[in-house]
Amino acid sequence: MRQRMELGDLLHQQHVDPSGLDPAPGRPTEREYFRRIHRMLPCTACGETAASTRVHNSPNHGPRWVDLCMPHMILTMKPAPRMPTTLEGILDDVREVAAEVGLTLRPISQEEWEETGRRAALRHGWRYRITISAPGQPTLDGVASDEETARERFAARVSKYEGTPGVRIVLVDLAERKTLDVWPDQP
Repeated sequence: MRQRMELGDLLHQQHVDPSGLDPAPGRPTEREYFRRIHRMLPCTACGETAASTRVHNSPNHGPRWVDLCMPHMILTMKPAPRMPTTLEGILDDVREVAAEVGLTLRPISQEEWEETGRRAALRHGWRYRITISAPGQPTLDGVASDEETARERFAARVSKYEGTPGVRIVLVDLAERKTLDVWPDQP
């Protein structure tokens, strides 16, 4: 896991001249933060699309906007007091809180997880699920309440991913627990 660093150190490491950054108010309002982040600006450190924005108080240039992509935002985040910084620490905290309120934690199977998701989707009126998967990539899901919309979305995704190696798209009727369509036809 990468060590955390101060925002000023990141700017120095990436050779960012604070004088070239947009001036910021000393104490921006929530509205000013939202306006800035919705502009989809590039990350100050790497140029990827920014996921957050902060104000850096430069000793020589005053407050300046710094826009950060997700990895650079995480790299420069300050953990909350007593906040665990490892997965093991997070799980220890969850177990402790669960014990305090009398809950028992247990692992669930993949089948239980999928059934819980199926029931939740049906409760919200989403009868059809489209799943897009590719080796080494996160699985993406989409839902629809009617079959016509589901089939249109399925076809649109097939068009979008046609020619992409390893992509598999599946359309399922959650209420009937039935696969309606698969692309490509063979796994």
